[in-house]
Amino acid sequence: MRQKETRLKRKETRYFSLYRTVWRWHFYAGVIFAPFLCILAFSGAVYLFKPQIENMMYKDLYFVEDQGEVMTSSLQLQQVAEMYPEASIQSIRFHEETRSTEVTIFDQGIAKSVFVNPYDGHVKGELINEEKLTEVFKRLHSELLVGGT
Repeated sequence: MRQKETRLKRKETRYFSLYRTVWRWHFYAGVIFAPFLCILAFSGAVYLFKPQIENMMYKDLYFVEDQGEVMTSSLQLQQVAEMYPEASIQSIRFHEETRSTEVTIFDQGIAKSVFVNPYDGHVKGELINEEKLTEVFKRLHSELLVGGT
């Protein structure tokens, strides 16, 4: 009887030893990978709510008051061309009445978004596309695990 109990104890000891080893590795894996997962979750959430975040951050550039008649797109583009004579215009994006017109330009090797008041043609300002906060988080989210592309 004693021999049977000893064998059973050894078996239990091996089982608990393996159990502790597996849980120890599980703990280390969690400690190592949890920061990456938290960063990915946070940066993904920031990118998911990009429109809402940018509307708050850049409201002085994005929003205008409805002033009646909207200028033609060619006049708005002319204002941008006068302000950035060396730039090439890449695209123009029209929004609803309370939003400025967004003109994407390529100026001296840098992609910029220029915001024009569609009612008076006034250039409200510019943003360098790569420096927008949401773009920084998008790069962080997409390049964290694989490096730069």
